Amino acid sequence: MVQSIQFPLVPPLILKPINGERTSLIPIFLWSPIYSATGYEFVIAKDIGMLDKFAIIDYSASTAITGHTTRETLKQNAVYYWRVRAVRGNERGPWSIGFFTTMEKSPKPKVLSQTQNDKSPTSSVVTTPLKTSILYDSKNTNNWDYQSVFISYGDPDEDFANRINQALQEHGISTFFFPLHAIPGQKLHRLMHEGVNNHRHVLLICSENSLNRLGVMNELEETLQREAREGGSSILIPITIDDYVFKNWKPDREDIAQRVRDRVISDFSKAVNNPMLFEKEVQRLIIGITSNIK
Repeated sequence: MVQSIQFPLVPPLILKPINGERTSLIPIFLWSPIYSATGYEFVIAKDIGMLDKFAIIDYSASTAITGHTTRETLKQNAVYYWRVRAVRGNERGPWSIGFFTTMEKSPKPKVLSQTQNDKSPTSSVVTTPLKTSILYDSKNTNNWDYQSVFISYGDPDEDFANRINQALQEHGISTFFFPLHAIPGQKLHRLMHEGVNNHRHVLLICSENSLNRLGVMNELEETLQREAREGGSSILIPITIDDYVFKNWKPDREDIAQRVRDRVISDFSKAVNNPMLFEKEVQRLIIGITSNIK
């Protein structure tokens, strides 16, 4: 009889925020997965001991994914401590402990602006209090701290795209969502080109309604071309609300479909009418957006 080997649970590796890092007032926490773990316990507190129940800010004992966002806005310019450990049934692994400091205030995003004499789609930048899309420069590594997402979808999926947009903004992710951020008078082709090339990620809704739209396909092709120009970086994040992309999608160029299917596609098909599942998928989506995926 062959007995299975049960590996001991080890402390997760803290990925974000690293010790001493300054974060936003709604920080995102990431850690490495542990083999055979069925979940993770997570705690944020004001004191380093994290034993006083009145000092605990956030606690989760049921997260099955390797990431977490705070349920409330933290105080400005304050030091917090956090810890996470792997869970397997009734077994608990060792804690990994970190600390971070919040910013005095959230930075105002930089957004694209167009001037009459501007010949470059990315040369003019202004600061605005509107919560819109942050300019991304692939040559400036500091932009990893300021994630921005261009949402690509077809008109029939606008309600779902709006829910995704609201969820991402509530978690501190800057977005470009056409009904809110498109400026009257902009040429659609230029708006698409700038949107795809000036945001850290392109979030593509891969439903039957969206993938059969010419505009969405143009944005997808532009995104794949940008990935190739940037040495194979992962810019496209596909999500879906049906199984069309997996089973029935047959674009004229078969290589495009394969390049989409070759990556993990976030499936919201069961989450559209289930708020708990929707939030869980959003959490997974945020991990993909904020991680430096290759």
